[in-house]
Amino acid sequence: MKSNMYFGIKKYLLSILILSGAVFSSCVQDDEYLVIIGGESTGDLLSIEGNYGSSLKTAWCNKLSKTHVTKSYSDVWEAFKTNGIREDGLIDDIYGGPTTNYQWSDKQSNTNNTNAYNREHSFPKSWWGGSTSVDIYTDLHHLYPCDATANTKRLNNAFGEVESGKETWTNGYCKLGSGKFVIGNTTVTVFEPNDDIKGDLARTYFYIATRYENQKFVSANGANSMLEYSKYPFFKSEVIEMLIKWHKNDPVSEKERKRNEANNAIQKNRNPFIDYPELVDHIWGDKKTVKFYYKDTAAGVEIK
Repeated sequence: MKSNMYFGIKKYLLSILILSGAVFSSCVQDDEYLVIIGGESTGDLLSIEGNYGSSLKTAWCNKLSKTHVTKSYSDVWEAFKTNGIREDGLIDDIYGGPTTNYQWSDKQSNTNNTNAYNREHSFPKSWWGGSTSVDIYTDLHHLYPCDATANTKRLNNAFGEVESGKETWTNGYCKLGSGKFVIGNTTVTVFEPNDDIKGDLARTYFYIATRYENQKFVSANGANSMLEYSKYPFFKSEVIEMLIKWHKNDPVSEKERKRNEANNAIQKNRNPFIDYPELVDHIWGDKKTVKFYYKDTAAGVEIK
């Protein structure tokens, strides 16, 4: 058993590090690590406010990880009843939009069934090696109902923007083709979401980069085009530029807010880039050297 003196020394050292401006680069989930600032303790190793750039990202990692309740893969189907339904009561197909009309009961795990929808990992499973025993596998914030045909076409290709005249497939809403990411001298195949959902998926990717900054990602088709394989900045510079553009051109919608609430009710954590769109700039954008405070956001207060 660890002594009280051990805990006291650990807390004292942490308070010195925090007060001296030291930056922690890892996302720590250990309730023993209590930060003491001005004589008061908090449950997170890094508080959210007053951070920016990589330290702000890690602070959010701590917060999101701490409350996350891991769900089963079958729970995802049930979650779609509240986080994946259109206003007309039909499934809100992420890659099909208004081009498909599925009932909730039309769910199917088999992607070969073209008259059904699947559970789509918008951040592909192969990018973390496909393990089903990690939280990211069932994380509702990046799992969407998706037409089986579009799911098969997307595979594990990177999100991107298809060059003019280079389209190889479309369902009238999303498309596949040669993209603008270049690895060496090779142009890659990318999947381009509809403009109506580009911001949604950009904020989804910002969430993944934050919540799973300690997840080990592997070399895979698509991943090599988008990932830096580092905690920060996580994405390649040209990807950050594209995702920020998508984020700003397609602002947070009421549908996203409702989905965030539904996911929080089930999984007990939120996508902070929906609650605080300004976070993107403070972590990756023009304000990445500017401290983040809730009072400076549109919400103005911390959303629990």
